Amino acid sequence: MVGPNKYTAPQSKPETVFHPANPGSVYADILAQVEEAIVTGTFKPGDKLPPEREMQQVFDCSRGPVREALKTLEQKGLLTIKNGPRGGAVVRSLGTRQLRDSLGLLIRNKKVPPSRLAEFREAVEGAAGGLAAQRISQTEQKKLKDMFREMALLAKGGDAPDFWAMERKMHCELAKASGNLMFEWVLTSIHQELPSYGDLYPSAQKGIAESLDHWKNLLKAIDQGDIMLAASLSRLHVRLSHMQHHLTKDDSREGLKNS
Repeated sequence: MVGPNKYTAPQSKPETVFHPANPGSVYADILAQVEEAIVTGTFKPGDKLPPEREMQQVFDCSRGPVREALKTLEQKGLLTIKNGPRGGAVVRSLGTRQLRDSLGLLIRNKKVPPSRLAEFREAVEGAAGGLAAQRISQTEQKKLKDMFREMALLAKGGDAPDFWAMERKMHCELAKASGNLMFEWVLTSIHQELPSYGDLYPSAQKGIAESLDHWKNLLKAIDQGDIMLAASLSRLHVRLSHMQHHLTKDDSREGLKNS
């Protein structure tokens, strides 16, 4: 402790990081202060926050708002709260899991309509495809070609579920080949959750031949380093896949009506 109402971060960060909470919004202010200290690196992964009793003194409040703020940060994936005499709030490593979990909740709860998610994918995957044509490494090129060959074998064997699972991995690998971590994180998060969104992600035999043809042309454009064509084909692939899946759904519904 540096003073009666201050708390200093670990030795590598001697500056004071916490101050008394705003009386009009105690919980929100505590949440903001602690979150800021974590995301800015004042408290690093593995660091333990001060005990709740000390935080009460620092924030000049009761135990309730402190505990509530820490619980919220745990739910956000920023902290792990351990019980027991040696327990406490420990800072977690920031990574894609928090992003994936947040996007996953949006997708599973259908907070984003299928058409809007497809619209977003079309824009982002188009950009990722163009960047891949510009930046892809030989190792990534080989991996995509190997995955494409495996997809072709699955299609030939009529294994639709495994085909679409591999197709999903292809999208993630293409995002990685863009060389942009934001594209990789966001698109990987989305594609890992798409199977749980039954209204959006294909699983049937219909559309497999078209998907293979799309990927064949896209990989050729990437091999040739044609940025504009690769971007255009990536956008087109997402758009046509979305349209094809909804046509398949409509066909299924019509069949049920006529049965």
